Amino acid sequence: MILHNPSEKDIIDYRVEEAEFDSRGNMVIDPNTNRYKWTGNTLEWTIKAGEKVDFPDYVAEYLKEIYPFLIEVKPEAEKPVEKLKKAKGKVGGKFKCKYCPKSFTSKRGLGLHMGAVHYEKL
Repeated sequence: MILHNPSEKDIIDYRVEEAEFDSRGNMVIDPNTNRYKWTGNTLEWTIKAGEKVDFPDYVAEYLKEIYPFLIEVKPEAEKPVEKLKKAKGKVGGKFKCKYCPKSFTSKRGLGLHMGAVHYEKL
């Protein structure tokens, strides 16, 4: 799960117990506690201000509980660029992309372009 830290606060070396997984990649649940089984190792996770980081799902869910300002981000690759352009109408205008020569008639159009084409630079 990809999390985005929109705040100005770095979360550095946050410790989370490492979950045990079975041979099929499923998290092992302890029937006595109804929580995931712990391997005995503790992992440290970091997400700096403004960063987007891909975490294992159980780590991301835990971090979101502790830091409610963290936002889950859907993978941008699922948005086809050509369909976005056609669906949003006219291209060309006073809102210019700083990464390529395209320009748009609205801030929204530029924002959609940035999220679909230049998401790795945001």
